[in-house]
Amino acid sequence: MLMQASILEVEHLVPPNRAGNTAPIRVVVGDAQSIVRYALRSLFAQEPDIELVGEAVDGRQVLDQARELQPDVLLLDFHMPHLDG
Repeated sequence: MLMQASILEVEHLVPPNRAGNTAPIRVVVGDAQSIVRYALRSLFAQEPDIELVGEAVDGRQVLDQARELQPDVLLLDFHMPHLDG
């Protein structure tokens, strides 16, 4: 419930570089816990303005996916295996 409220609270915010852009916000999620990735995937699936383009289980995968997929947003756990911070 808290995560849903957070998404709804920021839903109206549009980054300046996306003004007039109707494409969904592209997100990569990085978290070692599969249940967290599952929960975020489920929430984002209900949001037509958000597209989950990648998931990573460690910091190295996050970097690889960020370079390859060029998401608008990286949503990360602060402490992850192999590379964090």
